[in-house]
Amino acid sequence: MRRLRAAALALLFMTFLTGCGLRPPPPSSAVPAQNPGSERTEVLIYGGISAWVQEINSIKSILSSHNITYVEYNDDQMNELTVENLKKFSLVVFAGGDSDLISDNLDPDTKVRLRNAVREDGLNYLGLCAGAWLVMEPNERDDLYGFQFIEGPWLHRPSLHDGKTTFKLTVARFPGGVTRRLLWFGGPITPEIPGGVVARYEDGTPAVTQMKVGKGFVVISGLHPTANKEILESLGLFVREAIAPDLAWTMIEAAIYGKPMQAFIE
Repeated sequence: MRRLRAAALALLFMTFLTGCGLRPPPPSSAVPAQNPGSERTEVLIYGGISAWVQEINSIKSILSSHNITYVEYNDDQMNELTVENLKKFSLVVFAGGDSDLISDNLDPDTKVRLRNAVREDGLNYLGLCAGAWLVMEPNERDDLYGFQFIEGPWLHRPSLHDGKTTFKLTVARFPGGVTRRLLWFGGPITPEIPGGVVARYEDGTPAVTQMKVGKGFVVISGLHPTANKEILESLGLFVREAIAPDLAWTMIEAAIYGKPMQAFIE
């Protein structure tokens, strides 16, 4: 989610208004918590403080169904990683949660190492909602915030956020006139990059953007195509159309292999 001021965090936790990271986990499933490869593991998933457990479980299920290896690391494990460690993965995933808490619990050197691994060593990155907020340099020039993969204006909330609504189903537009309803849970307007906008909100602002960052490939999404039945039911928003594992896999696959998705050309 967008960064929250520390003074409001306790209240927001109690009222469940910050979004992604604050819902109870779903029942246990047959999908393993870790599925490392014997020689190489493709995907590193951030599962530390504020990480949205439900969405991470959904991502693991999608990865498992496509025989993709993965591990989940908490804050301490992430902070212990060297660039050499990071280079052993193809993709790092930051799902929903609270971007302030995630940023605060990762060491400044960890953020620099991750940035360098993406820019200089070709590690790819997928950020959903909170993970999307973390990629940009903020307006207030806080050198300790996020990963700052690219320079640019601080990301903003879409018009879906009216001061009261923190989550809802919304119509997402894709190239070729394709539309479908997906979960929005406080994610940002993503950068308007020529040839990089993969999906748009109803008002035409970017909802999913892909971009080259040095040698790495970065995909960020303000929407949650990874939302499964358990997630939607927990929010009281269950609509079968909003369950989009094929779309989620398209996004994940593109991020793993650095393979651009179809994008708007205007």
